[in-house]
Amino acid sequence: MKWFFLLLIVINLAVFLWGVQKDNARQSREIIAPPGMGNLRMISELEGGKLSELKTPSDPEPKNEVSVTEDTEVNNPVASTIQNMSDVVGSSMALQKAADQMNASRPSEHAVLSESDLLKPTTDFDITAEQESTAVEIPDNPVPEPVIAEKDPEPIIEQLVRDVERSCGSLGPMADVDTATALERTLSGQGVDTVSRKESVEKSIGYWVIVPPLATKDEAVGLVNRMRDAGFKDVGRFHKGEEKNGISLGVFSRRANAEIRQKEVAKKGFETEILHRTKQADQFWLDFELKDAEKIPVIDTILNEYPAVGRVKKTCDIIANP
Repeated sequence: MKWFFLLLIVINLAVFLWGVQKDNARQSREIIAPPGMGNLRMISELEGGKLSELKTPSDPEPKNEVSVTEDTEVNNPVASTIQNMSDVVGSSMALQKAADQMNASRPSEHAVLSESDLLKPTTDFDITAEQESTAVEIPDNPVPEPVIAEKDPEPIIEQLVRDVERSCGSLGPMADVDTATALERTLSGQGVDTVSRKESVEKSIGYWVIVPPLATKDEAVGLVNRMRDAGFKDVGRFHKGEEKNGISLGVFSRRANAEIRQKEVAKKGFETEILHRTKQADQFWLDFELKDAEKIPVIDTILNEYPAVGRVKKTCDIIANP
């Protein structure tokens, strides 16, 4: 459809140009010669038709001669029309071809972009002089950095091995300082050095089976008499202190023994309590550090003479020598 429309435009344009050129051809034209060319004459106006009569000695010989005849037609309207039609058609075809190329080069709405298109930067950056990195100036005679000598790891490893081979512990506890001093001398004679240490602790003095304090002295005395009549011989009244007017039924070093006594009294109809008695006391320890673990049997042999003293193993502090 578009080609038919273009063809109509070309035909109308060709008819219009042909009419205009035909009117111009009918009109007489006056040829104006450039200055200095002289008078132009038709060949038919010359006598004998000789061109030599037109030449003069003074006029220079022209390079190109132009002859105009009466039969020569200024313009050929048919040729011009055909030429114009071909130009218009060629232009239309060129425009259509350019449009097709543009449509072909335009990506489709559903076209999938390639990986190169996705990675292509959208902005070109020009590196200016301000953005250029500043060069690091290197002095002519650079001063070398001091070299720090690393410590040889071998002595450290050897020290760690010695620390592992060490054996540390404490001997005790001992209730009096005399026992601690005697044991310290014995160990020193066998090449075992120790350090004495004293600490204060809550020492248990036993488990007391008692009847809680009564309101008056007379009540306490009366209860003591009844318990003796029931067959309990080891019975006594507290005369002072926190347990004043209370009744004691015995002190035991072990709680189990105190519980047995409590059950015996309960069978006779008397209620009692068990009190754990303690006091502040000093105890002593001997700390040792052996660089040779072979000394341990020596210590154990000496401790056989002190049954109440035990040996407690401790972790030695690992300190590497500088």
